[in-house]
Amino acid sequence: MNTHGEIMPVLAGGTGTAVRLFLATLAAIGAYVGVGIAHVTPERSITLSARTVPAEVAAAPAVGIVSVAALDAGTGCDRSYRVQSVVPPAPGGVSYGWTLQRWSAGERAWQSYLVTSGGFAGEARTVRWDPRVVANPGWYRAVLAVEGDTYRSEKFEVSC
Repeated sequence: MNTHGEIMPVLAGGTGTAVRLFLATLAAIGAYVGVGIAHVTPERSITLSARTVPAEVAAAPAVGIVSVAALDAGTGCDRSYRVQSVVPPAPGGVSYGWTLQRWSAGERAWQSYLVTSGGFAGEARTVRWDPRVVANPGWYRAVLAVEGDTYRSEKFEVSC
């Protein structure tokens, strides 16, 4: 490397050696990571902070049981949840729909808040949904509709 930190040509006049190639490679790597060949940065400690998110929130429930678990504490009024249930197979495949409902005190009824759908063919499987509630505290429940059957979770509270 020259005094300006630029990488010098590796093969001067077409006759480069393995040593020049090796040093040029080290210089390029050093320039990429911010360390020159002759300059070594002393070790320093850094502290990383992270929130933990469980890899698997809960074991898959039985057919017809809808479980809801918080994936993380979120920040402020931002919460993520894992909703899951086991859906049995059906000839020709299965279509299902998830609805996250919020209790309306004014209407005194459950109202749809988020909706998604899916489907599959083959063996029974655990279906999962990870809805996110942002800036809307209140009481919620998850509803799974499968081929004419409806399954509901216990209600849970989202608070800020």
